[in-house]
Amino acid sequence: MMNQRTRLNEVKEAGQSNDHLLKFQEHGIMTTLWDNNFEKLVSYKEKYGKLPSTKEKGLGRWIGNQRLILNKVKEAGQSNDRLLKFEQHGIIS
Repeated sequence: MMNQRTRLNEVKEAGQSNDHLLKFQEHGIMTTLWDNNFEKLVSYKEKYGKLPSTKEKGLGRWIGNQRLILNKVKEAGQSNDRLLKFEQHGIIS
């Protein structure tokens, strides 16, 4: 089950569609790793008044990766819920 969840999270992180992923979400089996990390990021920003350094392990690396991905989405003239969340919280301008 853990390997399947890992793969489904990878599919979701890449923004791809997958029938198995949709079934898991429909049944409430899976909360996304992305949403959990985003909540941690917002809490971190509220607590410390800044974002973690991208040189830090864990959340710092995650935000660095997300910025790269979401900036590519933005440069392509596209939008998605994740990009909007980052913009609303001042993480990407």
